[in-house]
Amino acid sequence: MNKKMLKAALAGLVLSVSGFANAGLITGVGSTLDSIGGGSLIDFTGISGSYTSLTIDNVTFISNGFSIDDNFNGNYNMVDRHFTDTNATEITFQFDSIITAFSFIHGASDNITSLSAYNGVNLIESFAIGNSKGSNDFKYWGLSNSGMTSAVISFSSADYIFIDNFAYKSVDVPEPSTLAILALGIMGLASRRFKKQ
Repeated sequence: MNKKMLKAALAGLVLSVSGFANAGLITGVGSTLDSIGGGSLIDFTGISGSYTSLTIDNVTFISNGFSIDDNFNGNYNMVDRHFTDTNATEITFQFDSIITAFSFIHGASDNITSLSAYNGVNLIESFAIGNSKGSNDFKYWGLSNSGMTSAVISFSSADYIFIDNFAYKSVDVPEPSTLAILALGIMGLASRRFKKQ
């Protein structure tokens, strides 16, 4: 009887933790921070130059070659400084820690074809998007998943691509003291049940 109760408690704990895993495509118009419920924002202020890889705060942006500038290059509705790539078919975002969500304003003369998230080398989420240019309307795109370490946005062909207001939300890691108290409590309950036997 006690082993059944212990197994049931363990199963309940596993289910409650897995219940926090949420996944989905984020899209709309407006604030990228609001779209993920708060977090950190990269608006590229104070950064300029040309790169193939650039780390800002917790995020490394990687593509064939891009610049951080305020060159509007036509009618794209970017604000102040932003990420511009004229020859990308794919852009990678690598995170220094596990994140739960990210979102960015996208303007491009080409279409997003897919948005994918990874945990290490494992694909954990991918959405085929199709004909979604996002030009001139401050449309944001993003993903929500409890275990992302990187993400890739793909485009139908190389052309002008703009990214602005990149927002991301890191995993809240409990303090060690909280984890220790929880572990001690579970161990105490388990030992009490076995002593009654």
